[in-house]
Amino acid sequence: MDQETADKIAAGEVIERPASVVKELVENSLDAGSRMIEVEIRGWGLDYIRVTDNGEGMTREEIPLAFQRHATSKIRNAQDLDSVLTLGFRGEALPSIAAVAKVEVLTRTEKSLQGHRFEIIGGKELSLEPCGCPKGTTVNVRDLFFNTPVRKKYLKKPATEMALITETVGRLALAHPHVAFRLTHNQRVILTTSGKNNLLETIASVYGPEIGRSLLPVDYQGKYLRVTGYVGRPELHRGNRSYQNFFVNRRYIRHSLLNQALEQAFHTLIPTNRHPLAVIHLQLNPELVDVNVHPAKLEVRFREEREVAVELTKGIRDALGRTPLVRKVKEVVKKPDFQAAHQVSINWENDGSSVARQRAAIAETAETYLERKVDDKLPYLKVLGQVGGTYIVAATDDDLYLIDQHAAHERVMYERLMHKVKKSQIHSQILAVPVTLELSPPQVQVLEKKISTLAALGITVEAFGGNTFLIRTFPLDLKVNSQKEFLLDLIDVVLDADDLEPAELQEKAVTVMACRAAVKANEILSVEEMEFILEELRKTEVPYTCPHGRPTVLHLSKQELARRFGRT
Repeated sequence: MDQETADKIAAGEVIERPASVVKELVENSLDAGSRMIEVEIRGWGLDYIRVTDNGEGMTREEIPLAFQRHATSKIRNAQDLDSVLTLGFRGEALPSIAAVAKVEVLTRTEKSLQGHRFEIIGGKELSLEPCGCPKGTTVNVRDLFFNTPVRKKYLKKPATEMALITETVGRLALAHPHVAFRLTHNQRVILTTSGKNNLLETIASVYGPEIGRSLLPVDYQGKYLRVTGYVGRPELHRGNRSYQNFFVNRRYIRHSLLNQALEQAFHTLIPTNRHPLAVIHLQLNPELVDVNVHPAKLEVRFREEREVAVELTKGIRDALGRTPLVRKVKEVVKKPDFQAAHQVSINWENDGSSVARQRAAIAETAETYLERKVDDKLPYLKVLGQVGGTYIVAATDDDLYLIDQHAAHERVMYERLMHKVKKSQIHSQILAVPVTLELSPPQVQVLEKKISTLAALGITVEAFGGNTFLIRTFPLDLKVNSQKEFLLDLIDVVLDADDLEPAELQEKAVTVMACRAAVKANEILSVEEMEFILEELRKTEVPYTCPHGRPTVLHLSKQELARRFGRT
């Protein structure tokens, strides 16, 4: 195999698309100590990419050496890989780009009175001559993949490729808020950051001011790492993880462990299958992380993976715990439908027998399982009434609150049951008439493996021959309309979660138990019952959402009321 062919093959591992070129060039600029970096794109990156910085620059002797494969000044031997802090270290980026494009370099060091211009096309050096240029380095890349046209066939649409470039520059800016970035496309400014070392300001530049206003700061020092950055408030969630950014020693990485740790911190705070926003910096000893894993350096291995995940989750939970998360009413209120006004009622007393089960469920939560001091995550609220048999209306001296009675009581029941499960304090009752379940053969196989997990929840399952099972005991704490219906729902959760660990499965089961046992919408409650729900909600660790992530409380401030009535 000739050298030209080998270079093209090697380039394919590093340079996949225009965004790869931008990433490698900007990372070189950052490693050179640049404080200002400009990226200019024409024709979606295939026609022209220009990266200009004010970094250290290169001497005449260093320029051609930089385009030799595996020529790098960032590491000297294999031992240096154990403590890599630079973004680049393999010496592959510039030769890979030069192998598939027409490249021009203009560079000057601070000590030199003149700069130099270097031209290399398809890996072949054409010229190296003196020139006038400012301190730093400018790299012009033209006609990307001109000699490998097959590569162009696998690129996305032009708009998608430009979006990937924007995403790449945005992440590099988030990793280095002390550096000023400017990205233009066909002379139109796409992104600028100030370089004032203000991460929140940089996030607002990348994702917009609305997101910037909805973030919570994270700052946590653990045994293995320091966690800093910002996470979105629970109501700021998305349908995918594209807004989750993790940086290890200022290097953007992808790691499922970090995604899981982040989402564990938001567990029960956001709806199922939704994902929180985050810009998280992890600082740790470089000897505890291996960055030499992925050709594009996007993946790493942690020496202490479990400890990293635990400390990340704890750091984010601390940030969430320090901030009141009651959702404020900001949406424009629609004009009320007066024809439906008869459906809204304020109920102060109700002694009807139809709510006996719900009152019993509320009464069960009176057990003082939460002995910790109640903090001020929620203020003391005075109950005013109930709207539509679903929402509790309450107030402080100045502000108005609306509470979803089902979501609030569900949160209370969830934390109470989880507390009892962890302490093995779930009590069960023997059913006078066992509940019979007929299952399919695959369901039987799964259920037989989960019998001990169900037993920890107070549910005793007994094989009755063939595909038939009997449920002989039921949790004493749960007051539900139909035990069989509840059990079938619970069995579905067990069957759908065959790959979960016992603790995770128990938590999912407790979520179902809490949902079924809590008071329902369209249930009329007495003032005492409403007061009790609110007081127990104040005692919970996370009073802002139900276990499914729906909000429990909406807050309408005095200022917002004044604005709505035209008093401001």
